[in-house]
This record gives sequence, C-alpha cells and structure tokens, in this order.
Amino acid sequence: MRHVHFAPANAVYLPFSSTSPPRRGSAPTPHPIDRPSMRLPFEPKHGPVPDRFSEEMQIHFLLAFSPHHDPTIQYDLTLHPSTLDSEISHKEFAEPATHPPVSRLHVICPRLQWPITISSSSGTGFVTVLDVLESIYRVLRVPAKPTEYGSLPSHSAIRGVNAAYYRRCGRFQDRDSRQLEESKGIKRVDFLMGRNRFLGLSGTLKGPDIWELNVS
Repeated sequence: MRHVHFAPANAVYLPFSSTSPPRRGSAPTPHPIDRPSMRLPFEPKHGPVPDRFSEEMQIHFLLAFSPHHDPTIQYDLTLHPSTLDSEISHKEFAEPATHPPVSRLHVICPRLQWPITISSSSGTGFVTVLDVLESIYRVLRVPAKPTEYGSLPSHSAIRGVNAAYYRRCGRFQDRDSRQLEESKGIKRVDFLMGRNRFLGLSGTLKGPDIWELNVS
C-alpha cells in the first residue's frame, strides 16, 4: 500500500493588449482597435509605482480569463513558466500585469488555502506578467504541511489530492527520479487535484487588487 509523503521542512474581466497581435483562442479586447497599431495605454515608469486603482482595473491579455474563449497561453501550473510557448517574447513577459500598473497584487483560488501575494521583482517597480506566473508557480511548489492536509474537508478531497500527488510524481520515467520527487512530499499544487491548466485571472468583488485564479 502506497503512502503520501510530506517534506521534512516546509520551505470585472477587462484585458488590455500590448502591441502584440492576438493568438488563437485569445479573448477579444473591449475596444475594436486594430491591435498591430496599438500602444500601451500608459507609459511604464521606473521606480516605485503607487497602488492607486481606477474603477476599471485591467489585466494583461496574456493573463485574462474569459469563460467563452480558450486561454491565450497554454500553461500547466505544475511546470515552470519557462516551458511556455516560445512565441511569447521577453518584452511581453516584462510588460505590466495590470493597467494601471501596481507594485503588488493578490491572487486567490477557491481550491487553495493560500492567497498568493505578488510583488514586483524588477527595477521597474510594477508587477509584470512574468512576476505573476513565476509567483504562482513558486507558491504552488511549497510543500504542504500535515495540518493543511488534515484540514481537507472530505475523504473525497483527500483522495483527489493523493491522486494528483502520485500523478505528478509519476511523470518521472526514471524510478530514482520518481522516488526522489515522492520523497519531497505533497505540494500545494496537488491541492488543485489535477486541475493544473491555467485559464487566467478574473476580477473579484474583494477589491481591484485581488484576482481569482481560474483552472481546469
């Protein structure tokens, strides 16, 4: 009988577009403007960005969720963002995640017990698209505590987390690598119970700086 493991120590949908053209499956922008001729709706400035929010906070089109369209980027949350489509340029990854740009934002997900706080990691002072993806990945890679595992609401949820754990570790074809990954224990990403596909971020009623992570 197999057993799960824990690590010994715990370490208003409003997308905006850049100058880049839309990709297949991307959600339409709110304004019928020819995208190749578009410019960023603001001029990014270096240094700290004040967290002043307008009534219509916008999210970058690469991160935007739409219930009627496929996500613009195809991303598995168990993998590092470096595995993303090579067609996405470094310039796009470095663009502000929101308009207006902010130095910090928060991401929540109904399937997760942990809110994800995202801060700027660059000298620009604002959160970039890559900051969002890397922060989500980093937080989901943190080993889960036994108390967090024990707080799962049902036996069904426990089975779902266990199955996600073994499925993730089972990706390693080499036996030694697989056993090493298993020894690292259940991670927060396993609490998604296999729903690892990034569908984008949507606005919430909790505030313009709080976004919901949608997965499938």
